[in-house]
Amino acid sequence: MVVEKKEFSVGKVVKTTLIVILVIAVVCAIIYALYRYFTPDYDDDFDDDFDDAFDDDDDLFDEEESSAVAAED
Repeated sequence: MVVEKKEFSVGKVVKTTLIVILVIAVVCAIIYALYRYFTPDYDDDFDDDFDDAFDDDDDLFDEEESSAVAAED
């Protein structure tokens, strides 16, 4: 029985390692892109709530100014 020894060249090992790393990176990039696509954008909700609260403050100041003008008359 003859046992053949397989010789691994350094270039083949490096090439295989780089291919595995690139495949993992591509899969991670696809998963991240899908996550970003399907995750709702909460910044819009925050901005809307902030704008609504800010607009409410403007109404409060408008009422105070109009009552001050009416008191002067």
